[in-house]
Amino acid sequence: MQTRLGQFHVTYHNKTEYHQLKKEIFNEHTYYFETSNPAPVIIDAGAHIGLATLYFVKLYPHAQITAIEPNPTSFALLEKNMWDNNCDTVTTVHAALSNGDGETALWSDADDEWLSTDSLYEGAWDRKQRTRPLTVPTQTLSGFLRHPVTLVKLDIEGYENIVLSESEPFLKNIEHIIVEHHFRPDNTLHECVALLEKQFSLELFQHGKQVHHNHATRGLTRIVGKK
Repeated sequence: MQTRLGQFHVTYHNKTEYHQLKKEIFNEHTYYFETSNPAPVIIDAGAHIGLATLYFVKLYPHAQITAIEPNPTSFALLEKNMWDNNCDTVTTVHAALSNGDGETALWSDADDEWLSTDSLYEGAWDRKQRTRPLTVPTQTLSGFLRHPVTLVKLDIEGYENIVLSESEPFLKNIEHIIVEHHFRPDNTLHECVALLEKQFSLELFQHGKQVHHNHATRGLTRIVGKK
């Protein structure tokens, strides 16, 4: 399916999923950030079909963006959307972020419909989805942080703490970070905040409203950090 999104042409897989993500990213501006750099370096991890990537292109047309996506179907659409919109400053990477380079099982929607919730955990991050395994390559976040990065956007469905812990020595190279944190007993918000607040001034949001991390409930939390 194809549609027009402002200046962009977008091909997508699931109509409901597309409109939900479009609302969050382009209408609610969940990934908006400000920098004086006219060509910021951006890492979009968990890029899906590239809606956030296109938002960053709109925000900063000269941005140097690395868009990382593990699901093969989503990755093919990501590449198509970048190609169709002449996004020649975007580099696409087919991989899941993990704590090592290699291969792993990506648990994807068994009906091949709702692909933005793919996770390295069976049943998705909340263990409520019927999933099937796909073998995908893995890379580390630290491998992308050897040089200064303006923004890291991280939406990796429950693997945030593992990936951030692996890359902790290099978090100092990041100016802004936006983490979509998915609570699990082994992926707690407290642990993630404790790690990030060593490097960033943090704000936390749930359901679009700012919250204090001591009062944050389980579920989804957007963590916004800047130096």
